[in-house]
Amino acid sequence: MHRETHAERPRQSINRIPISCSTALTTLVYASPVMKLSGHRVAAIIVAGLIFGWYRYQDYDTWNRRGRDAFISHQLERFDKYMAHPRPLLFTLVTTIIGLALILGAYELVAAALAKLFPARPAVVTTAADPRGQ
Repeated sequence: MHRETHAERPRQSINRIPISCSTALTTLVYASPVMKLSGHRVAAIIVAGLIFGWYRYQDYDTWNRRGRDAFISHQLERFDKYMAHPRPLLFTLVTTIIGLALILGAYELVAAALAKLFPARPAVVTTAADPRGQ
């Protein structure tokens, strides 16, 4: 009984991905349900970047209007309150985890809202076996 080797097998596309890019990684990326919102996730990153950039701009503008002495005074006060007497490590770790969970949760909500507002349309990929992409 002749067993077909990998080199003798005809190449087929996996999940309608072109033969030229049908590797395990691209199959995982294109077929994964997590990646279905990739365009929406990019849009959510852009929205988050715009919001954070606007916040930073407002902060810089505020301190520019208040002046250098007010900024340095504020930073010295901040140092005396937080850095000179640091809180326990466990408190810092727990509050960081909670803050990160809130930030990532907000990001996921924005991505989910964008996915609902702008549903993704599946891309039609043609292959040699199916030139019409059906």
